[in-house]
Amino acid sequence: MPKYTKEQFLEIAIKVCQNPKLYQETALIIGEEIWKSQGDIRDVISVSKLVKKDDGPEEIAEIINTLVKYGE
Repeated sequence: MPKYTKEQFLEIAIKVCQNPKLYQETALIIGEEIWKSQGDIRDVISVSKLVKKDDGPEEIAEIINTLVKYGE
């Protein structure tokens, strides 16, 4: 199967972040950070479950970095 384009990946990220506490902007930040770290869409789902409503880009990046560091 071919890999997603960045645009497709971000569209899917918004759809899978169905956590009602998260805004579309937050889902985009999660998608962008996961895309940068070469993750897959399942990582977006995992991170969206850990992100709080008030978390900003720095907190989201920290969560993703922790998952990358200890997830292997």
